[in-house]
Amino acid sequence: MGGIRDRVDVVKALCLGADAVAFGTSAIIAGGCIERMRCHIGQCVTGIATQDPEHESRYDPEAESHNIHRFLDGVRWQIAALTRALGYSDFRALNRDDLVALTPEAAEITGLSYESGLRAKTPELRVQLGRPDALSRQVCGRSGGIRYL
Repeated sequence: MGGIRDRVDVVKALCLGADAVAFGTSAIIAGGCIERMRCHIGQCVTGIATQDPEHESRYDPEAESHNIHRFLDGVRWQIAALTRALGYSDFRALNRDDLVALTPEAAEITGLSYESGLRAKTPELRVQLGRPDALSRQVCGRSGGIRYL
């Protein structure tokens, strides 16, 4: 399945020139969906996609809206952290040059440069992403540390 599922997908889309991105399934799951695949017949057991009063009563829109908000807020902070890790203070500065292929096959298909040693650097990047600082607060637009990593 394709689509935008998390912050990495968002950053990839922004690097490729997207003006905007949208979440589908991942936002619904954050809101309580358990993917029983019964939406189309009105038998949603969580009450999200149904008109059955019994199933509808199981859904707490107030609580689940907070969960969706936390998911989207977390994604926002993670995008800011990745943007900062790439050396930018504004996500609009991301571009195709910030993407690299992790396998030779992917490099051949996409035309991106191949970086064979990149996977070994991931733990260092994770440590860097977890440190809140003034620049990450500036990118995110409010005070506080980076959450949900």
